[in-house]
Amino acid sequence: MNESLESVKWGEFAIGEIFTITNSKPYHKNNLKLGKGKTPYVTRSSFNNGLEYIVENENFTLNPKDTISLGAENADFFYQGIEYITGNKMYCLSNGKINRYTGLFLTQTLKKSIENCGFGYGIGLTGTRLCNRKVLLPKDSNGNPHWEFMESFMRELEKKHLEKIIAYYKNKLVESIGGGGYFTAIWNPRNILEGSVFYEIEQEIKNIVPELARVSSGTQNVKKWEEILISTGDFTDCFFMECDYIEIMDKARYLGAWHSVNDIQAQAGEQRWKKILEMIESKISHLQTLEIPYKIRAWTARKSSKGGSRA
Repeated sequence: MNESLESVKWGEFAIGEIFTITNSKPYHKNNLKLGKGKTPYVTRSSFNNGLEYIVENENFTLNPKDTISLGAENADFFYQGIEYITGNKMYCLSNGKINRYTGLFLTQTLKKSIENCGFGYGIGLTGTRLCNRKVLLPKDSNGNPHWEFMESFMRELEKKHLEKIIAYYKNKLVESIGGGGYFTAIWNPRNILEGSVFYEIEQEIKNIVPELARVSSGTQNVKKWEEILISTGDFTDCFFMECDYIEIMDKARYLGAWHSVNDIQAQAGEQRWKKILEMIESKISHLQTLEIPYKIRAWTARKSSKGGSRA
Protein backbone atom coordinates (compact mmCIF):
# COMPACT_ATOMS: atom_id res chain seq x y z
CA MET A 1 0.00 0.00 0.00
CA ASN A 2 1.50 3.30 -1.16
CA GLU A 3 -0.72 5.68 0.78
CA SER A 4 0.64 7.64 3.75
CA LEU A 5 -1.02 9.38 6.67
CA GLU A 6 -0.84 12.57 4.65
CA SER A 7 -2.22 11.20 1.37
CA VAL A 8 -4.97 8.89 2.66
CA LYS A 9 -8.45 10.36 2.92
CA TRP A 10 -9.89 10.84 6.40
CA GLY A 11 -13.44 11.03 7.70
CA GLU A 12 -15.43 11.30 10.91
CA PHE A 13 -17.25 8.20 12.15
CA ALA A 14 -19.72 7.84 14.99
CA ILE A 15 -18.03 5.56 17.51
CA GLY A 16 -21.29 3.82 18.34
CA GLU A 17 -21.79 2.93 14.67
CA ILE A 18 -18.42 1.25 14.06
CA PHE A 19 -17.98 -0.43 17.48
CA THR A 20 -20.11 -2.54 19.74
CA ILE A 21 -19.65 -1.05 23.21
CA THR A 22 -20.41 -3.40 26.11
CA ASN A 23 -20.16 -3.11 29.87
CA SER A 24 -17.48 -5.46 31.11
CA LYS A 25 -18.50 -7.63 34.06
CA PRO A 26 -16.62 -6.24 37.10
CA TYR A 27 -14.50 -8.39 39.39
CA HIS A 28 -13.03 -7.18 42.69
CA LYS A 29 -9.39 -8.05 43.22
CA ASN A 30 -10.09 -9.24 46.77
CA ASN A 31 -12.03 -12.14 45.24
CA LEU A 32 -9.33 -13.14 42.78
CA LYS A 33 -6.33 -15.47 43.00
CA LEU A 34 -3.64 -12.95 42.18
CA GLY A 35 -0.34 -13.91 40.61
CA LYS A 36 -1.63 -17.27 39.44
CA GLY A 37 -3.00 -18.49 36.14
CA LYS A 38 -2.82 -16.71 32.80
CA THR A 39 -5.85 -14.38 32.71
CA PRO A 40 -5.13 -10.62 32.56
CA TYR A 41 -7.01 -8.49 35.09
CA VAL A 42 -7.44 -5.06 33.45
CA THR A 43 -8.49 -2.07 35.55
CA ARG A 44 -8.82 1.75 35.31
CA SER A 45 -5.08 2.20 35.18
CA SER A 46 -3.31 4.41 32.66
CA PHE A 47 -0.16 2.28 32.84
CA ASN A 48 1.02 -1.13 31.64
CA ASN A 49 -1.78 -1.46 29.07
CA GLY A 50 -4.31 -1.29 31.91
CA LEU A 51 -2.99 -4.57 33.34
CA GLU A 52 -3.03 -4.76 37.14
CA TYR A 53 -2.60 -8.50 37.79
CA ILE A 54 -2.48 -11.91 36.18
CA VAL A 55 -5.11 -14.11 37.82
CA GLU A 56 -6.38 -17.65 37.79
CA ASN A 57 -9.47 -18.18 35.66
CA GLU A 58 -12.33 -19.42 37.84
CA ASN A 59 -15.01 -19.70 35.15
CA PHE A 60 -15.05 -15.96 34.68
CA THR A 61 -17.03 -14.14 32.00
CA LEU A 62 -14.14 -13.23 29.73
CA ASN A 63 -13.98 -10.30 27.38
CA PRO A 64 -12.98 -11.44 23.87
CA LYS A 65 -9.45 -11.07 22.57
CA ASP A 66 -8.77 -8.49 19.85
CA THR A 67 -10.89 -5.85 21.53
CA ILE A 68 -10.22 -2.44 23.07
CA SER A 69 -10.67 -1.82 26.78
CA LEU A 70 -11.81 1.51 28.18
CA GLY A 71 -11.71 2.65 31.78
CA ALA A 72 -14.48 5.19 32.34
CA GLU A 73 -12.73 7.27 35.00
CA ASN A 74 -9.24 7.35 33.53
CA ALA A 75 -10.60 7.55 29.94
CA ASP A 76 -7.78 5.43 28.51
CA PHE A 77 -8.05 3.00 25.61
CA PHE A 78 -5.88 -0.13 25.33
CA TYR A 79 -5.77 -2.91 22.75
CA GLN A 80 -6.16 -6.34 24.38
CA GLY A 81 -4.75 -9.24 22.37
CA ILE A 82 -5.96 -12.08 24.61
CA GLU A 83 -9.12 -12.79 26.62
CA TYR A 84 -9.29 -10.81 29.86
CA ILE A 85 -11.42 -9.75 32.82
CA THR A 86 -11.76 -6.29 34.31
CA GLY A 87 -12.44 -4.32 37.43
CA ASN A 88 -15.26 -1.85 37.93
CA LYS A 89 -16.47 0.77 35.41
CA MET A 90 -14.80 -0.82 32.40
CA TYR A 91 -16.03 -1.13 28.83
CA CYS A 92 -15.13 -3.34 25.88
CA LEU A 93 -15.10 -2.13 22.26
CA SER A 94 -15.36 -4.73 19.50
CA ASN A 95 -16.24 -4.89 15.80
CA GLY A 96 -14.60 -7.93 14.18
CA LYS A 97 -11.99 -5.78 12.39
CA ILE A 98 -9.67 -5.36 15.36
CA ASN A 99 -6.35 -7.19 15.37
CA ARG A 100 -2.96 -6.30 16.82
CA TYR A 101 -2.25 -3.69 14.15
CA THR A 102 -5.65 -2.07 13.65
CA GLY A 103 -6.12 -2.20 17.43
CA LEU A 104 -2.97 -0.20 18.12
CA PHE A 105 -3.92 2.33 15.43
CA LEU A 106 -7.44 2.69 16.83
CA THR A 107 -6.32 3.22 20.43
CA GLN A 108 -4.32 6.26 19.35
CA THR A 109 -7.12 7.78 17.27
CA LEU A 110 -9.65 7.15 20.05
CA LYS A 111 -7.38 8.82 22.60
CA LYS A 112 -6.96 11.76 20.23
CA SER A 113 -10.74 12.04 19.80
CA ILE A 114 -11.25 12.87 23.49
CA GLU A 115 -8.15 14.99 23.99
CA ASN A 116 -8.83 18.13 26.04
CA CYS A 117 -12.49 17.15 26.51
CA GLY A 118 -12.25 16.95 30.29
CA PHE A 119 -13.00 13.27 30.70
CA GLY A 120 -11.41 11.57 33.70
CA TYR A 121 -12.06 11.24 37.40
CA GLY A 122 -15.09 13.41 38.04
CA ILE A 123 -16.50 13.22 34.52
CA GLY A 124 -16.25 9.61 33.46
CA LEU A 125 -16.24 8.54 29.82
CA THR A 126 -19.16 6.13 30.03
CA GLY A 127 -20.28 3.87 27.23
CA THR A 128 -23.24 6.13 26.52
CA ARG A 129 -21.08 9.23 26.26
CA LEU A 130 -18.56 7.43 24.06
CA CYS A 131 -21.26 6.05 21.76
CA ASN A 132 -22.35 9.54 20.77
CA ARG A 133 -18.87 10.84 20.04
CA LYS A 134 -17.00 10.80 16.72
CA VAL A 135 -13.52 9.62 15.80
CA LEU A 136 -11.38 10.66 12.84
CA LEU A 137 -10.21 7.65 10.79
CA PRO A 138 -8.78 6.90 7.34
CA LYS A 139 -11.59 6.06 4.92
CA ASP A 140 -11.64 3.91 1.80
CA SER A 141 -13.19 4.63 -1.62
CA ASN A 142 -16.60 3.57 -0.32
CA GLY A 143 -16.47 5.99 2.60
CA ASN A 144 -15.97 3.22 5.19
CA PRO A 145 -13.14 2.98 7.72
CA HIS A 146 -10.01 1.96 5.80
CA TRP A 147 -9.07 -1.11 7.88
CA GLU A 148 -6.53 -2.31 5.32
CA PHE A 149 -4.63 0.98 5.45
CA MET A 150 -4.60 1.02 9.27
CA GLU A 151 -3.13 -2.48 9.42
CA SER A 152 -0.61 -1.86 6.65
CA PHE A 153 0.55 1.42 8.20
CA MET A 154 1.15 -0.16 11.62
CA ARG A 155 2.93 -3.18 10.12
CA GLU A 156 5.28 -0.87 8.24
CA LEU A 157 5.86 1.24 11.35
CA GLU A 158 6.70 -1.89 13.35
CA LYS A 159 9.08 -3.05 10.62
CA LYS A 160 10.96 0.25 10.64
CA HIS A 161 11.34 0.19 14.43
CA LEU A 162 12.58 -3.41 14.36
CA GLU A 163 15.13 -2.58 11.67
CA LYS A 164 16.49 0.27 13.81
CA ILE A 165 16.68 -1.96 16.91
CA ILE A 166 18.41 -4.78 15.04
CA ALA A 167 20.91 -2.38 13.46
CA TYR A 168 21.65 -0.84 16.88
CA TYR A 169 22.36 -4.16 18.59
CA LYS A 170 24.27 -5.49 15.61
CA ASN A 171 26.65 -2.52 15.87
CA LYS A 172 26.91 -2.97 19.64
CA LEU A 173 27.72 -6.66 19.15
CA VAL A 174 30.51 -5.95 16.68
CA GLU A 175 31.94 -3.29 19.02
CA SER A 176 31.81 -5.58 22.06
CA ILE A 177 33.51 -8.66 20.61
CA GLY A 178 36.40 -6.71 19.04
CA GLY A 179 39.30 -8.34 17.22
CA GLY A 180 40.04 -11.92 18.28
CA GLY A 181 36.76 -12.41 20.14
CA TYR A 182 34.05 -14.95 19.27
CA PHE A 183 30.54 -14.60 17.92
CA THR A 184 27.84 -17.29 18.18
CA ALA A 185 24.60 -17.38 16.19
CA ILE A 186 21.95 -19.73 17.61
CA TRP A 187 18.97 -21.08 15.68
CA ASN A 188 16.38 -23.32 17.31
CA PRO A 189 13.86 -24.45 14.67
CA ARG A 190 11.21 -27.04 15.40
CA ASN A 191 12.31 -30.52 14.33
CA ILE A 192 9.09 -31.63 12.64
CA LEU A 193 9.06 -35.40 12.14
CA GLU A 194 6.86 -37.13 9.59
CA GLY A 195 3.94 -38.93 11.24
CA SER A 196 3.75 -36.59 14.22
CA VAL A 197 0.78 -34.33 15.00
CA PHE A 198 3.04 -31.36 14.23
CA TYR A 199 3.72 -32.77 10.75
CA GLU A 200 -0.04 -33.21 10.22
CA ILE A 201 -0.61 -29.59 11.23
CA GLU A 202 2.01 -28.34 8.76
CA GLN A 203 0.48 -30.42 5.94
CA GLU A 204 -3.01 -29.13 6.71
CA ILE A 205 -1.74 -25.56 6.65
CA LYS A 206 -0.30 -26.18 3.16
CA ASN A 207 -3.67 -27.56 2.07
CA ILE A 208 -5.48 -24.48 3.39
CA VAL A 209 -2.93 -22.03 1.93
CA PRO A 210 -1.35 -23.78 -1.10
CA GLU A 211 0.59 -20.69 -2.16
CA LEU A 212 2.18 -20.27 1.29
CA ALA A 213 5.84 -19.23 1.32
CA ARG A 214 7.24 -19.60 4.81
CA VAL A 215 9.83 -17.20 6.14
CA SER A 216 10.91 -19.92 8.54
CA SER A 217 9.39 -23.32 9.16
CA GLY A 218 10.96 -26.13 11.10
CA THR A 219 14.40 -27.29 10.03
CA GLN A 220 14.00 -26.15 6.45
CA ASN A 221 14.98 -22.70 5.19
CA VAL A 222 18.07 -22.66 7.42
CA LYS A 223 20.67 -20.37 5.91
CA LYS A 224 24.28 -21.45 5.33
CA TRP A 225 25.64 -19.39 8.18
CA GLU A 226 29.21 -20.72 7.86
CA GLU A 227 29.42 -19.22 4.38
CA ILE A 228 27.58 -16.04 5.35
CA LEU A 229 29.79 -15.29 8.35
CA ILE A 230 33.07 -15.97 6.52
CA SER A 231 31.96 -14.00 3.45
CA THR A 232 31.63 -10.80 5.50
CA GLY A 233 35.38 -10.65 6.01
CA ASP A 234 34.78 -10.02 9.71
CA PHE A 235 35.04 -13.64 10.90
CA THR A 236 37.28 -16.71 10.54
CA ASP A 237 37.39 -20.30 11.85
CA CYS A 238 33.66 -20.96 11.90
CA PHE A 239 32.44 -24.24 13.40
CA PHE A 240 28.97 -25.74 13.80
CA MET A 241 27.20 -27.67 16.62
CA GLU A 242 23.67 -29.02 17.06
CA CYS A 243 21.61 -30.99 19.56
CA ASP A 244 18.02 -32.15 20.04
CA TYR A 245 15.77 -30.57 22.63
CA ILE A 246 12.19 -31.22 23.79
CA GLU A 247 10.05 -28.29 24.96
CA ILE A 248 6.94 -29.24 26.94
CA MET A 249 3.94 -26.92 26.56
CA ASP A 250 0.32 -26.96 27.65
CA LYS A 251 -2.33 -26.39 24.98
CA ALA A 252 -2.89 -22.74 25.85
CA ARG A 253 0.78 -21.87 25.46
CA TYR A 254 1.07 -23.83 22.21
CA LEU A 255 -1.97 -22.11 20.71
CA GLY A 256 -0.68 -18.77 21.94
CA ALA A 257 2.58 -19.36 20.08
CA TRP A 258 0.68 -19.89 16.85
CA HIS A 259 -1.06 -16.53 17.28
CA SER A 260 2.34 -14.85 16.83
CA VAL A 261 3.15 -16.59 13.52
CA ASN A 262 2.77 -13.45 11.46
CA ASP A 263 4.04 -14.74 8.09
CA ILE A 264 1.25 -17.33 7.80
CA GLN A 265 -1.40 -14.93 9.13
CA ALA A 266 -0.45 -12.25 6.60
CA GLN A 267 -0.53 -14.65 3.63
CA ALA A 268 -3.62 -16.58 4.68
CA GLY A 269 -5.93 -13.66 5.31
CA GLU A 270 -8.57 -13.40 8.03
CA GLN A 271 -10.86 -16.28 6.99
CA ARG A 272 -8.19 -18.88 6.24
CA TRP A 273 -6.18 -17.87 9.33
CA LYS A 274 -9.27 -18.52 11.46
CA LYS A 275 -9.65 -21.92 9.76
CA ILE A 276 -6.00 -22.74 10.50
CA LEU A 277 -6.35 -21.91 14.20
CA GLU A 278 -9.52 -24.00 14.45
CA MET A 279 -7.73 -26.90 12.74
CA ILE A 280 -4.77 -26.73 15.13
CA GLU A 281 -7.07 -26.61 18.16
CA SER A 282 -8.91 -29.67 16.86
CA LYS A 283 -5.67 -31.58 16.20
CA ILE A 284 -4.44 -31.16 19.79
CA SER A 285 -7.81 -31.35 21.56
CA HIS A 286 -7.08 -34.84 22.93
CA LEU A 287 -3.70 -33.85 24.39
CA GLN A 288 -3.05 -32.43 27.84
CA THR A 289 0.53 -31.41 27.12
CA LEU A 290 2.63 -31.31 23.98
CA GLU A 291 6.24 -32.43 23.65
CA ILE A 292 7.64 -30.31 20.87
CA PRO A 293 10.98 -31.39 19.38
CA TYR A 294 13.52 -28.72 18.50
CA LYS A 295 16.89 -28.91 16.78
CA ILE A 296 19.20 -26.38 18.42
CA ARG A 297 21.96 -25.26 16.09
CA ALA A 298 24.88 -22.95 16.78
CA TRP A 299 27.55 -21.41 14.56
CA THR A 300 30.59 -19.94 16.33
CA ALA A 301 33.22 -17.87 14.54
CA ARG A 302 36.31 -15.95 15.61
CA LYS A 303 36.20 -12.18 15.08
CA SER A 304 38.93 -11.33 12.62
CA SER A 305 41.50 -8.78 13.75
CA LYS A 306 41.25 -7.49 10.18
CA GLY A 307 37.50 -6.88 10.45
CA GLY A 308 36.13 -4.43 7.96
CA SER A 309 38.61 -5.55 5.26
CA ARG A 310 35.91 -6.08 2.67
CA ALA A 311 36.44 -4.34 -0.65
